[in-house]
Amino acid sequence: LGWLKKLGALLHKLAALFLSARMVVGPSKPPTASKGAASAEQVREHSRGQVVAGPAPPPTSGAGQVRRGVIGPVPRPPGGTAGIAFTEVHQSKAAASAGGKAKEKDPTAADTVAVTNCRRGELPPSGWSSKWNEATRQAALVGAIEAAQMHVVYALRPRSDVFQESVGSTALQQAELDKLLRLHVSGKTKVPKQRSQEVVSWLLDEGASLEAICADTEFGIRAAAAAVLAGLGEGAGAKAAALLGSEDWRCRGTAAEALGRLGKAAAAHGAELA
Repeated sequence: LGWLKKLGALLHKLAALFLSARMVVGPSKPPTASKGAASAEQVREHSRGQVVAGPAPPPTSGAGQVRRGVIGPVPRPPGGTAGIAFTEVHQSKAAASAGGKAKEKDPTAADTVAVTNCRRGELPPSGWSSKWNEATRQAALVGAIEAAQMHVVYALRPRSDVFQESVGSTALQQAELDKLLRLHVSGKTKVPKQRSQEVVSWLLDEGASLEAICADTEFGIRAAAAAVLAGLGEGAGAKAAALLGSEDWRCRGTAAEALGRLGKAAAAHGAELA
């Protein structure tokens, strides 16, 4: 019986220690003056670890677990400690759609997707002549010429006048032709030399000015123009001789250099050189 009394006393002490210990999940409940009366407590919120005074916690469900009805930070009480609280901002779908309306596409602007495809060597899609505006046609043609995609160039600008009229082909201005000719003569394009030479021949047929490229202010461009002029075939000598009558001394010098490159083939134009 003695050992039973000792065991009972030990169990009594353990029960007293267990009841005295408070193991609560979440903020502890403050003592209340009367049943149902609201009281203030210290509530930790998202404010750089600061502890600020807040209202009483909402009703709990279960063993001390706090359930909140709204997702977000604990509301800051008036007159509380200053701090930068974490705040979630939600925008309604109506406000987002009203403030983020896409700009209407300009019907006169060029279609950048079509231009990029032509520059990469893709043929224009079926019905392009009726779907593309003038700006798209011109930009696509310029892009194909710059990239030396001649199969695309011939599709956009056929050789036949009848086909040009049927597809509504656009003609480039003189300044644009001369600019493209200078680009390919300079060798600054990242295209093979053979393809670049085909572009130069096409531009000259379209009306690009040989005189303008031979009279360029940059010496390297003039030297490249002399090589191009000398490589024009049977008519190279006659074209170079014609440029000897230019009023620009740079053009005359380039034409004379081209005749010098022709060698014996330039003998027939010796009178023009004299």
